[in-house]
Amino acid sequence: MLRRARWLILLAILAIAGTVATVYLAQKEALRRSRPRVSPPLSANTAASANMWEYEMKAGDKAKLLIRARQFEQVKNPPVFVLRGLEMEIHKVQGPGYDLVKSAHATLDQEAGTMYADGEVEITMGLSRDPAKPAGRIMKIRTSGVTLDVRSSKASTPRHAVFEFDQGGGEATGAMYDPSTHELEMQSGVKLDWRGTDAHKPPMHIEASRLLYRELNSDVQLFAPSRLTRGTFSLNAGDSVVFLNGDGLLDRVEAKQASGADQQKQRQVQYSADFLNLFLTPKGEVKKIEAIDQARLKSTGASGATQVDANRLDLEFEPGEEESVLKRALATGKGRVESQPAARQSGQPQGSRILTSETIELTMRAGGEEMERVETHAPGQVEFLPGKKGDPRRVMTGERLHFIYGPKNVLQSCNAVDVKTRTENVDSKGKPVVTLTRSKGLRSEFDPKTGQLTLLEQWDQFEYEQGAQRATAEHATLEQPADVIRLRGKSRIWDDTGSTAADELLLDQKSGSTTATGNVSSLRQPDKQQAGGGMLSGSEPLNARAAKMVATDRNRRIRYEGDALLWQSNSRLRAANVLIDREQKTLEATGNVVTELPDQQAGGAAKAGRKETNRYTIVKAPSLVYSDKTRLALYKGGVVLDRPGLNVKSRELRGWFVKEPKQGGGEETRLDRIFCDGAVDIRETAPDRTRTGSGEHAEYYLADERMVLNGGNPVVVDSKRGTSRGAEITWFSRQDTLVVDNTGAGPAVSRVNQEKRRK
Repeated sequence: MLRRARWLILLAILAIAGTVATVYLAQKEALRRSRPRVSPPLSANTAASANMWEYEMKAGDKAKLLIRARQFEQVKNPPVFVLRGLEMEIHKVQGPGYDLVKSAHATLDQEAGTMYADGEVEITMGLSRDPAKPAGRIMKIRTSGVTLDVRSSKASTPRHAVFEFDQGGGEATGAMYDPSTHELEMQSGVKLDWRGTDAHKPPMHIEASRLLYRELNSDVQLFAPSRLTRGTFSLNAGDSVVFLNGDGLLDRVEAKQASGADQQKQRQVQYSADFLNLFLTPKGEVKKIEAIDQARLKSTGASGATQVDANRLDLEFEPGEEESVLKRALATGKGRVESQPAARQSGQPQGSRILTSETIELTMRAGGEEMERVETHAPGQVEFLPGKKGDPRRVMTGERLHFIYGPKNVLQSCNAVDVKTRTENVDSKGKPVVTLTRSKGLRSEFDPKTGQLTLLEQWDQFEYEQGAQRATAEHATLEQPADVIRLRGKSRIWDDTGSTAADELLLDQKSGSTTATGNVSSLRQPDKQQAGGGMLSGSEPLNARAAKMVATDRNRRIRYEGDALLWQSNSRLRAANVLIDREQKTLEATGNVVTELPDQQAGGAAKAGRKETNRYTIVKAPSLVYSDKTRLALYKGGVVLDRPGLNVKSRELRGWFVKEPKQGGGEETRLDRIFCDGAVDIRETAPDRTRTGSGEHAEYYLADERMVLNGGNPVVVDSKRGTSRGAEITWFSRQDTLVVDNTGAGPAVSRVNQEKRRK
């Protein structure tokens, strides 16, 4: 029993030992498996290595730089850290914002404080840990060969870099980013596309030799040469600055030494200036351009070319179907607008127009391809240059000028205030003729086919000058191409030869004729070259009044119509119509002709010591023709002559004039003799007697007051002496003598009044 128990105890001990051994071995294996692996031995040039490595730099208590790497290795020579699977956060000094740098492989030189990634690098700028507080515009940069200054957090690369942001993207060669100043520099070959809010519109393409993006200032500096293009719009400049709005959209561009163009469907617009401000809409369309210093705008199309120069140009644009179109242009400071119309289908060239003023405003028609109006807001001048030889050259200056254009940039009309005009032309002989006008108001119209002036209207204090000729009126109109000037309202014209005033004056520039109507009053100065005597004395001024006057052939032929009255010194002529031909030295009058001709009482009066007095011979007739060459006046149609104490009637009357010395020096003209023909009837009256005579022909000599009556059985009846008949009867009024000559005609017959004789 005990022996059996001993074996059982031994068996139990073996079982326990086996169990313990099994547990021990299991626990030992478990411990072996749970024990960390021993790293392989480091290479000879490696000081340390690790996985999921992290490094942080702080500025005070705030993280400045956080570097994470999937694998870390510390190299002994050169002493650098090799980082694989790099992620680096560059934190902003203020706020939750940071920039994230990723690279598959980088080296960190702790002693130099620089990190370098030769391979591809991605930099994301403007991230934030707080979604409610965005740090700025998010931008991604993909490049390689990036160097990071760990101390300043500046990153740079000399290699090609591609940029992406919410409004566009671009590329450059060489880039540098400084997170402390939030400045990104693209060092060469810069190309950017900046989109607007309308995805259907083309982006703004930007090119520059160098670019500096300053996030805090919301601007982009472009270094010369720079270029901006969008659709048909382009801008070339030197140094420029692009300003962004709060949404990161292009807002404004400042450019130096700028020149640009907009190639539209039917028109090309070019502009340039030393300094230019370009304003953009949120869609990226041009809405305004400010061009300063040597500013120029040139628009060229099928209708012609217009160029605007000024110290400053303000250009306003409005959205078009594809691109912005010019709406308005304001030129200030030595403004100059030159318009050159295109050649018409007729082939006739049109002259250009040059407008100058301190302030000029141009308004375009819808579509921006044609002008609608041009006006000055300061005194200005417009010059109309001749399109071809023979066309006039006109210059207009005014306090304000306003031009209206029709389709195809055709000038329709012009209005001006306080205006002066100068027209340079040539006459029929090729001599230059200058015409000057001035007035308070002016309106002109132009031919849409030729561009030539068709109507020029001026009013309020109108004045006219051409050579020695002057004119004034309340209202004046120049009608082209007839080249006729019409003056209305207190109109008056004058020159060295005389003057004419009337309600209306019509001046024909081509023929040189003048037509005056309504209350006509004229004055003709003495003509020294035509100093003849008679009705047209060259030594005395000739005055006239009539309802109408027509002067032709450069005032050589003058016709007065409607109750005309002419006077020269003491002579008078009244008639329905009067025609004076200065070339032929003739005068013709028709319709109720009345002349008053002075003559001196000589002879007996002078001898008696009495002062000589003027007598007047008044002649009335339906018509009168006078020739200054023969000094003969011919009255026809039933003539009546009246002198003091003498009345003569006949069908015709001829009067001759002579010149004689004038008291005080010089010469004067007087009526010398008168011949009457046809049913002559004479009546002479005195205080104590009456003498009448009749016959077919009578002659009266004023110097000695001698009357000769003959033809048709002349007879004279004297209230004192009775009746006398004979072939020719002559009596002398001054001597109271009667002579009857009946030679060859039979005896003379006289019947003496017996009652008178007894007394």
